[in-house]
Amino acid sequence: MAAPRLPGPTSDISNGGCRTSYDALSEVGGPSWQPDNDTSRWIRFCLSAHHKQAQLVRQRLDQAAQLWELPDTWLRRNGLPERVASALHLVATDGQYAEPRAP
Repeated sequence: MAAPRLPGPTSDISNGGCRTSYDALSEVGGPSWQPDNDTSRWIRFCLSAHHKQAQLVRQRLDQAAQLWELPDTWLRRNGLPERVASALHLVATDGQYAEPRAP
């Protein structure tokens, strides 16, 4: 199972990220490239966007760790083999499990 991709800093439209990035860029650059303009707003925007993404990754890692701990604890408590943990994790994350088919 592949990890979900993180959106770029300009693609968070639901939280105004796209509009905010355009605002920051237009303030920094104006209608054309101005090398003497202050880029601090754009830098602040990029750092904030990447910080939000890092927090999202941390949250996803914490949730994944909890999802692995729950079945493991349950398995030990009920005396089931460890190999059941991956199936339980799959069900907890996707809600799907396909029984292996005999050849």
